[in-house]
Amino acid sequence: MTASAITPEQRARLTQRAAFASIAMAVTLIALKTWAAYRTDSMAMLGSLADSGLDFIASVVVLMGVRIAAQPADWDHRFGHGKAEALASLVQVILITLSAIFIGFRAVQRLLAGAQTAEAELGIGVSIVAMALTIALISYQRYVVRRTGSLAIASQFASP
Repeated sequence: MTASAITPEQRARLTQRAAFASIAMAVTLIALKTWAAYRTDSMAMLGSLADSGLDFIASVVVLMGVRIAAQPADWDHRFGHGKAEALASLVQVILITLSAIFIGFRAVQRLLAGAQTAEAELGIGVSIVAMALTIALISYQRYVVRRTGSLAIASQFASP
């Protein structure tokens, strides 16, 4: 089945499920990375935590975008609300840029302060778990994009 072969209701259901899966993943990773960042005092883990926090915000924006995009055309939007997905994608690009600036700034601060990392094994373990969960989420998102053609869902796994 391709994006054109599914009903609008099926498309809405799939894109919303993918957005909810992304939110659940972000919450899980925020919890894991908060614990690991506290225990390790690692800048890499703190940067990864910031990325997961911004992923959470972006996922909520995407959920709002796909919900709005699923609304039928009305008197004010003759061609529907589909552009809401593109706007959600734009918000994601802005959040990724802000995240990169924050991580770069904190990394330079820590480098200049000579900060040390503790319990590196814990941080590595959490990173491996995060990678495995992310691979699973991306696989699901790719499936949803193949079925729906959703720009907002595609932008979630296309970001670095």
